[in-house]
Amino acid sequence: MFRLILRSALLIASGTLLSAAIGIELHRTRRTENFFVHDLREVRNSTSIADGGENERIELGLDVLAVSAERVRRAVFRFLGVPSFGASSVHLILKERSKVRSEIQIVPLFHWNAWQYRVEVAESVMRENLLRGLIEVVLVEFANRGNGPKSAEIPRWLKEGLTFQLMNSVGPELVISSVEQGSMLRSIRRLLGADPARETHAILRPGNNPSVSDLSYPSSEQLEGENFKKYQAAAQLFLLELLRLPAGDEYLVRMIRNLPNFWNWESSFLRGFSAHFQSMLDVEKWWAVTMVSFTGRDPTQVWSPAICLQQLDEILLPTTHLRWSTNALPIRGHATLQQVLSEWDFRPQREVLWQTVRRLTALRTYCPSVILPLVDAYRSSLLRYMEKRASLITAPSNKLYSAPSTQQIVGETVNELDELYRWREALRREYAPGPLAGVID
Repeated sequence: MFRLILRSALLIASGTLLSAAIGIELHRTRRTENFFVHDLREVRNSTSIADGGENERIELGLDVLAVSAERVRRAVFRFLGVPSFGASSVHLILKERSKVRSEIQIVPLFHWNAWQYRVEVAESVMRENLLRGLIEVVLVEFANRGNGPKSAEIPRWLKEGLTFQLMNSVGPELVISSVEQGSMLRSIRRLLGADPARETHAILRPGNNPSVSDLSYPSSEQLEGENFKKYQAAAQLFLLELLRLPAGDEYLVRMIRNLPNFWNWESSFLRGFSAHFQSMLDVEKWWAVTMVSFTGRDPTQVWSPAICLQQLDEILLPTTHLRWSTNALPIRGHATLQQVLSEWDFRPQREVLWQTVRRLTALRTYCPSVILPLVDAYRSSLLRYMEKRASLITAPSNKLYSAPSTQQIVGETVNELDELYRWREALRREYAPGPLAGVID
């Protein structure tokens, strides 16, 4: 409790000191939970926002900028799945358009072993540019916590991918003042049941799509017109596919937090995702396969959630030949994956599990986005199990090496499958409570 009071006092003091230092009257300052917003304009325009799309130019005021900044911050941390508390001081300085070099300019300041951020914002900005700039501020502040004096440099693909994701899933209301209180939070929750890659499907087609190198260091041509939309869509897909990897959300957060410790994002990326990639060549190969798989999926042929769940049920109940006694003839039947893991020897297990993984991989092509993470989770669980069981065969036989037992590996995987079953049933209650809905046209 004392720490919270002390932190609040320091934030208020820092905001007051900075306001005084740059000559801002206190009545021209707004303070939110995580931002100080200052008005440094000599002539203040009346705030007006039209209900346009992401390319709408908006006129900012103190209240609009303050509310927008908080909304964007909450959306980013909700997407990353991490708590939003513990922020450094972020000062948003509203200035006349003629007095800023760009619509949003971020200046990290490291003093007395602590970070502060001065962000100059033009009073007239494009809505998408405001969203992009606020996302970058939030990511830089999060990455720099506990680090210094070198500030993080956010990779272009992460900034653009997250901007495209939030613009398409939550919508332009993140940076608009006429939305009623609480509606942004409802929109963010709707993200869980929406298809955030719908527009990406429409933009990315088989053929010449951005590579990892292109995402890292795009040319000027790639950042113009329709090419820029393709770059944004590819960046969003790259981000979402990383999150679908086993523990992908943890590794992404680890990568972001490590950015200040490296001079390029690739080193931080390989440190964060070391469980999946050993080199950037591995990333390029993975991305090439991912892009081919994604662009080969025709959204008009994607099955409904009900159909996909039915197919998943059949895959997860493999057909087997059972013997009720030693001398009895084998009888065709079904066994759950939990039974296969708990009761079978590893050699016949492996044959059934590999067949299940191949069928799950094929199913991905037809699954909607709401079911796809579940399918990927089953694949990852089975692949991890087979890798761990295989490692026992080659594990060194000395007392200094303590390998997990077969029983422990089986138990952990069975528990994972039980959790996935509960997830599957929750999806079934939401998307397939009645008769099957059929294939989406």
